[in-house]
Amino acid sequence: MTTATGQAGKWRLAGLFLLIALPGLLLVWWFAIFNAALPQTAGGIVFTAVPVLAAAIVGALWRGTLPAQPDWATRRPYSRLMAYLLFAAATFVLPFAMAAIALKAEGHALIDAWPAILGLAGATLPRALPALFLSITFNFLICLIQTEIGLSLGVWIRSWAMRASANRA
Repeated sequence: MTTATGQAGKWRLAGLFLLIALPGLLLVWWFAIFNAALPQTAGGIVFTAVPVLAAAIVGALWRGTLPAQPDWATRRPYSRLMAYLLFAAATFVLPFAMAAIALKAEGHALIDAWPAILGLAGATLPRALPALFLSITFNFLICLIQTEIGLSLGVWIRSWAMRASANRA
């Protein structure tokens, strides 16, 4: 496998991961957290589990294309890229998407609400900078853990299924 092919494959898997994880996160947020259909703890657990499940699906699909089970050093670049993209999306895309969905659901015009949101964020930011830095660091570590666990789980499940079907044959 050439470097260009490996890079393209890594980006395809990471893109597939985001294609599964982002809508899943928004759906969980909408149904379980915003509408309070689940208790807050259960909603948080489900919200945390979505990236793990998305990475597991991608890991199982990826393992099906490989001749042997990849070790940790082989999986690491894939899980890291997925973690970087998940972190970027969770930090920059999801908060604005969640605010837009919530405002639209409450009947507000988005164009009228953004100056107020940005003004509030600008006034809060200097006071909250230390907590924001810790929160962002913690969020990044969570993203790394979620993608590593999910990718490893998906690869392991697919390898187990492939061994089981090979033993039956």
